[in-house]
This record gives sequence, C-alpha cells and structure tokens, in this order.
Amino acid sequence: MTNVARHASATRCEVDITITGDEFAITVTDNGRGAASTVRSGMGWESMRERAAELGGSCTLTNGAPGTGLSVHAVLPHRPSPGHLAEAGERA
Repeated sequence: MTNVARHASATRCEVDITITGDEFAITVTDNGRGAASTVRSGMGWESMRERAAELGGSCTLTNGAPGTGLSVHAVLPHRPSPGHLAEAGERA
C-alpha cells in the first residue's frame, strides 16, 4: 500500500486476504497509472519476489492495460506457530 501511495497516482487501493488450509494469499490492486511498458522490474519488485520465495511462496505483479493500475499477488505457506496452537488449546 505504501508503494501505491508513493508511485501509482491511484485514487483507490483494494486489499484482498484469503487464508485457506495451508496458504495465506494477499492481493493488492490499485487503479493508478500502472507501470509503463518501458519500466524494468526494480529492486522493490524483485525484493518482494525474493522475500516470498524465501518463505516458500510466490509473488507476481500484473500490469493492467495502460492507466488501469497494477496488481500484486502473493501466496505464502500458512502454518500456525506452536505458540498459537498452545494459546488456542488454553482457550478451548
């Protein structure tokens, strides 16, 4: 969302979060200017992909038609931490 505010010239940003079984997915989509076809993937984009891969997931960036914004979709493994499981057991 920070990148949307800094770079996209967007008026809207939508965040969708889904947790299913062993996956956590997040998609951030804006209605900004998108990335020009001449723009190369920068350090920020590459860093997002690398961080997702380090966690066993993936991150893709999709540029819409000119002027229709950008979408970032990350899917990460979801494994409840042992502490989280213990806390859930204490509440049960």
